[in-house]
Amino acid sequence: MKDEAPLFEELQPLLDKALQGSLAALNHLMAFCFSKLKVQAQRQIGRALRSQVAPSDLAQSTCMQAAQHIHDFRGETAQKFWNWLRRIQRNQLVDMTRKFKLKEAPLDGDSSATNQPLIDALPSPKTWAIKEEQKEAVRKAVDALPAH
Repeated sequence: MKDEAPLFEELQPLLDKALQGSLAALNHLMAFCFSKLKVQAQRQIGRALRSQVAPSDLAQSTCMQAAQHIHDFRGETAQKFWNWLRRIQRNQLVDMTRKFKLKEAPLDGDSSATNQPLIDALPSPKTWAIKEEQKEAVRKAVDALPAH
């Protein structure tokens, strides 16, 4: 971002409240940052990886990671927080790149290992959420069945 000063001015009050334990402020902070992170993700994800990873998935993964580990943030300013988020996103992108590019590889020259995948293809956050919702719907339907 060319001029990040307005961004930091908007982030600081939300960050302060989130660091004091306000879940509502943390949710607003992540929602505010999501769109900015998505724009950055569109620039960061290469063409080859874009068919596997959507910019919104990368931004969502970054926000989820940051929200889960907000207690690990050691700074106090919005600028440091934004740099922390960008570092998380960069690490998430590296992990996703490895996941989709290292499908198979031989171990110690063993040719039998070439057909063994190193990393399972994990579902996207959206796919995972849909599956969890479906599981919950089935649980509710089973619970609603009359007892025999």
